Amino acid sequence: MHIKILILCLGVICVTGLFAQDMQRGVATPEQGSAQVDSSKTVYLPFGKSPAGLIASDVTVIRPEELLRYDNIATVEDLINGRVPGLFGGVNLRGMGDALILIDGVPRSLSSVRLREIEQISVLKDANAAMLYGVQAKRGVILIKTKRGEINKKRISTLVEFGIEKPISYPKYLGSADYMDVYNEALANDGLLPLYTQGVIDGTRSGVNLYKYPDVNYYNPAFLKNNKSNTRIETEFSGGNENGQFYANIGWERSGSLLNMGEVPSGNRLNLRTNLDFKINKFISSHVDIVTIFNVNKNPQGDFFNGVTTLKPNYFPLLIDTSMIVDKKLMRTAEVINGRYVLGGTSQYRNNMYGNLLLSGYNKQFTSTGMFNTGLDFDLSFLLKGLTLKTNASFDFDSRFDETQSNTYAVYETKWGKVNPDSLGVTKHGVDKFTGTQGLANTSMLRGYAYFGVLNYAHVYGGVHALSTSLVAYADKTNRSGVFQSDKHSHLGTQINYVYRNKYILDFTSSLVSSPKLASTKRLAFSPSLSAGWVISEEDFLKDNEFINYLKITGSAGIINTDMSLDKYYTYDDIWREYDSYIQGDGTRTAATTNLNNAANANLYYEKRKEFNVGVEAALFQKALWLNARYFLEKQTDQIVDGLNNTYPAFLGGFNPSENHSEDEFSGWELGLSYRKSMGDVNVEITPSVTFLKTKAVKRDEFYGYDYQYRAGNSTGAIFGLESLGLFQDIAEIEAAPTQLFGPVQPGDIRYKDQNGDDFIDSNDEVVIGNNLPKVRAGLSFTLNYKNLTLFAFGTLRDGSNSIFNNSYYWVSGDRKYSEVVLNRWTPETAETAVYPRLSSKSNNNNFRTSTFWIEDNSLASLERVQLTYDLPKSVAKMLQTSNFSLYLRGGNLINFAKNKDKMELNIGSEPQYRNFSIGLKALF
Repeated sequence: MHIKILILCLGVICVTGLFAQDMQRGVATPEQGSAQVDSSKTVYLPFGKSPAGLIASDVTVIRPEELLRYDNIATVEDLINGRVPGLFGGVNLRGMGDALILIDGVPRSLSSVRLREIEQISVLKDANAAMLYGVQAKRGVILIKTKRGEINKKRISTLVEFGIEKPISYPKYLGSADYMDVYNEALANDGLLPLYTQGVIDGTRSGVNLYKYPDVNYYNPAFLKNNKSNTRIETEFSGGNENGQFYANIGWERSGSLLNMGEVPSGNRLNLRTNLDFKINKFISSHVDIVTIFNVNKNPQGDFFNGVTTLKPNYFPLLIDTSMIVDKKLMRTAEVINGRYVLGGTSQYRNNMYGNLLLSGYNKQFTSTGMFNTGLDFDLSFLLKGLTLKTNASFDFDSRFDETQSNTYAVYETKWGKVNPDSLGVTKHGVDKFTGTQGLANTSMLRGYAYFGVLNYAHVYGGVHALSTSLVAYADKTNRSGVFQSDKHSHLGTQINYVYRNKYILDFTSSLVSSPKLASTKRLAFSPSLSAGWVISEEDFLKDNEFINYLKITGSAGIINTDMSLDKYYTYDDIWREYDSYIQGDGTRTAATTNLNNAANANLYYEKRKEFNVGVEAALFQKALWLNARYFLEKQTDQIVDGLNNTYPAFLGGFNPSENHSEDEFSGWELGLSYRKSMGDVNVEITPSVTFLKTKAVKRDEFYGYDYQYRAGNSTGAIFGLESLGLFQDIAEIEAAPTQLFGPVQPGDIRYKDQNGDDFIDSNDEVVIGNNLPKVRAGLSFTLNYKNLTLFAFGTLRDGSNSIFNNSYYWVSGDRKYSEVVLNRWTPETAETAVYPRLSSKSNNNNFRTSTFWIEDNSLASLERVQLTYDLPKSVAKMLQTSNFSLYLRGGNLINFAKNKDKMELNIGSEPQYRNFSIGLKALF
């Protein structure tokens, strides 16, 4: 079914849908995985928490514990992909870029936390939701709250999972005989003599002597296994009493490798988390969180998957049988493989994959990560009822280094006798040397510090007026080895939340930010935001309505001042540097020049994110159907550009200062749905989400000769290129066409449209030919439960984007290794059916450039995961000394539906994509 039809179906069957609950300062809203609205349920927000009933802005809340019952994935990215409206792959929010990741209130890497450690994920999408994180809130925030112990609730749980990953596909390169045939054709097309004789080609095709006529396929069982394995074990402990609570998580993951010999790659990760809470006295409590993560990844020297993309099949035999070699003396000191073979190679090509894997040594990467949080919470109600103070200090470190052992190995070049063509001699290149010495390389260190304090006052007046106010002071700093300047952020934030009779919500949030990247007179800026909500279902005219059980409308607007795009300091000042030397007049002495490297701009100031949101949340049909719809408009203005080269004339020397100039716009709407139905022992839940996005480059620093060349007015992801008119079929057609200035053309080369009518084809003829950012992202989950058996399925969809597959596998020119794509090349005999240009032994700049000839539809519908879970009966679980015991089978990345499915599923120069299958058990004690 076509992608667009799937989108239509997604909209029509509105009983399917992800309930991606959008919440922030508002009233009760549906929650992911929750069967009903609970306005008292806690939602974690920046620097605090709030009942769901006091939230009125744009936040999506996910509680992993509920989803992991039937979807036992390991990473946050997998969980939120397709479940959170507005996320466009990974953590890219609404096409604006990656959101800020916060773990327990501190900026941290998403890889530093595992799903089973997480209590709640809050995706803060609008300005009002994210404002309290100052300049860092530019692209929204993903706030992750880890689990903590609960009073008098002892809990131990364990998960054990074993899985295999099976490659979907490998690159398909031509064998030696076909390669030589085709390369000779490419030479002939360029008017050059053939490189390979017909005798060599025929001898290779016969396959009678692979030592003399090598034909190497690297994707074979000698190097690669059919699949690789992985193992995951996680155990949680939590509990405590009124004076202290604890949560601990211990996890170990091991990933295997496809490689079948030598220093087989492996990955091991061990993570330890301890979160402690305890009372100091009646008014003071504290917390201490300690996280340690160890990663060890081992690999052979050399990159197998990247290396085999360039090693041609006819270069040399990988292994040479020593029994065939005439000079036995040479073999006495040779490094022999499997007691019989030496490594093949030539003086030019000494990169033998057997040698890399078996003899060259290894590279072991060590990463140690530590995270520490501590703070004091003060109950100041003895001063003023409802007054509290919360403080937190964090320290993170990340240390990385490589342990290496680098050995060398000799290769042997075959030389066949002239008198006796079957007599094999060899020439040795290089030496076999095992150093036994370990070295350290690629060392790096990161240290991060963060501090915040929150003074909060909350009180309800007369049972109808609820007021909550907060004052936040925040600062963080990150030091990286090799980087002179630390990354620093600091600001003051305020938040005032007012709710009247649980129906009308007003929320004002602001931050006073400071940036060390700007001049002293421009460092301070004020960022305000406002959100409001109306719970209409609390009004008398809708109370006890059988059709509408819950209805709320919300709206928000705000401006965030940010310096996150300014990646260097002192841009506001003149910076001089020493350039190359010049020879003085006598020709014997030199002197260095000092030139302006950065022109000052003391008026440089913050970029701005301006946004507006409106939303509707509803529960219908006895809360069987939840709906969350939202419209958003985001504008990024005053974007900093390094030198307006198209604004100032060139005679000024090109020393143009950075200025606030460019502007982008992002708009669209999001929809999340959740439908639940019970029919006796059968329970069904269908939850889709969909986001429609429109982007626009409003303003750019550009100057072109033709209107169609301007980026402004087009999508921010617009792809510019030439419009292809097919392939030239003969010389007459070339002579009649406009002159193409990218090099000489022949029949079989790509023909382009002359957009400006000047009778020349050059960069002035580039127009919009596609868009690299999807216009539609959607997700759909389905859960079917019958007694103790549950079937879960999850799929995603994207539509409205394009891609160009322009790596060496598809753009084959010069002496590159030929892939199967060239079989559809243009020749005089295939002129009417060819879908690939003629071959050339030269670079052929005319053919391999961005154009509609290469543009591809990037639409994709995927069945991401299917899991079947069986919960043992309570009586059986009790016999196993557990309260719950589950077994599950899961498949991942199962089916893709796309016009260019084969290309999307193929990796070039890296490990293949996998279909994965897992079996696991979970136990709660």
